[in-house]
Amino acid sequence: MRASEVEDPWRGLVYGRPKVGKTRTVATMPAVLLIDCNDRGTRSTRRDIDPRVIIVNRFIDVYDDIYWYLSSGEHDFQSVAVDGVTGLQTMAIRYVLDDDAERDASRDPNMPSKQTWGKANELLKDLITKYRNLPLNVCFTALERSREIGEDEDEESRIVIGPAVSPGVASHLEGAVGTIGRLTAREVVVKKGNKQLRVVRRSLFVGTSERIIAGDRDHLWGSVVRNPHLGNMIAKANEKE
Repeated sequence: MRASEVEDPWRGLVYGRPKVGKTRTVATMPAVLLIDCNDRGTRSTRRDIDPRVIIVNRFIDVYDDIYWYLSSGEHDFQSVAVDGVTGLQTMAIRYVLDDDAERDASRDPNMPSKQTWGKANELLKDLITKYRNLPLNVCFTALERSREIGEDEDEESRIVIGPAVSPGVASHLEGAVGTIGRLTAREVVVKKGNKQLRVVRRSLFVGTSERIIAGDRDHLWGSVVRNPHLGNMIAKANEKE
């Protein structure tokens, strides 16, 4: 078949600092189920967008129960947002620690080892792949952080801004989606008649940069999407000429 005939839902990653509007942005996806990974960002959406939400505080709930429910197709959701992966990684570590403590009572349930981190990372990578392969529009959110990267030993390392997850998970997450955007927000003053109002304007950076992890396989938006509405972006990306 031709590439235009392949059913390929939209998949994205939105990351940024706390309180910039990540949850509000992913809540604009069509018919979305918002999985609140104990972040409680959904409070910001309840007065207007008011999406359907499930709040979780256990990794296994997202990994098993919710995933199998969504993959069954016995629902009316068109999209799912995992909000956010940074908190979900903490849940994965706790899940592995508790499991190890059950197997070995001498293990400290509050002291993650290198092996614990490795197990948690593999579980989270598997979860990302499972959700990426759902026949739905999928978006992950994450907090942001600066990290040092280098392509090889001979290249000088540099500091980049990307999602706040462990390096191995970050690479997997970034490769699993078609659109990666860094969300920022700033307050501006606008005139409305004789009044001056303060409003928040959001920008989603999806361009190419040496210091910001971002990109878009559809190449529809230039470098920055102002006041992003993912529902509109997904509709545009799915248009067939």
